Parts: sequence; C-alpha cells; structure tokens
Amino acid sequence: MLQLALKSLGLSAEAMQRGWADVETRTLAGDVRTVRLTVPTSPEARASLLDHYAKSSDARVLLAPMLTSEIARPEFWNSLAPTSLARMANVATGLILGPDQLSKMVEGQFEQARFESSQN
Repeated sequence: MLQLALKSLGLSAEAMQRGWADVETRTLAGDVRTVRLTVPTSPEARASLLDHYAKSSDARVLLAPMLTSEIARPEFWNSLAPTSLARMANVATGLILGPDQLSKMVEGQFEQARFESSQN
C-alpha cells in the first residue's frame, strides 16, 4: 500500500531516505520546470514546518524553506499552476513524514501517525 502511495506522489523510498526529491512543476503558461525539495535535517524543523503548514493552509509556508532561495520567490509562486503547488505540498509532506509515518496514514491508522521529534 505504501508503494502505491509513493508512486502516486512521484516519490521513491530512496528519495525519502536521502531527504530530497525532484518534482516536476507546470506554470500557468504550460511550461515545465523541475525543482528540488529538500527536507530540513532537524526533526524540530520538520515538525515546525508541518505545524505552520497546518495552521496556515498555505503550501508556500511548507515549501519555501525546502526550496533554494533563487526559486522560492514571488515570481515562482505566481507562475505555478495550482495543481503543481498542491502536488509539491503533497510530496513535501510525504518527505517530511517519512516512510513509517506515511505508511501508518495510508493504512488508516491516523491516530498512530504522529510526527515524533525522535524520528530521523
């Protein structure tokens, strides 16, 4: 079941282990661009990102710290197709949660899928 979820996100187990994934995005003009999402190494930073994202419901809050400063600019955000922004947020969330927590969520064990600061 986890493999199916990873495939639907365009994620691999390797990407989750290494802490980054390249995500293909589309602009409103139809142009395609690949950007790299990099997970913060600190468990506290990852938990904080998810917390801020949950409170704001703004994908940019989650994604900006995971992108290079050259990419995370207003011009980039304004050019993205909404589906690309949503997809990037889904991939970022999967990367942050990691395979164990994502697996629990996919299997419907939401009450057990809590982000733990002891996680790598």
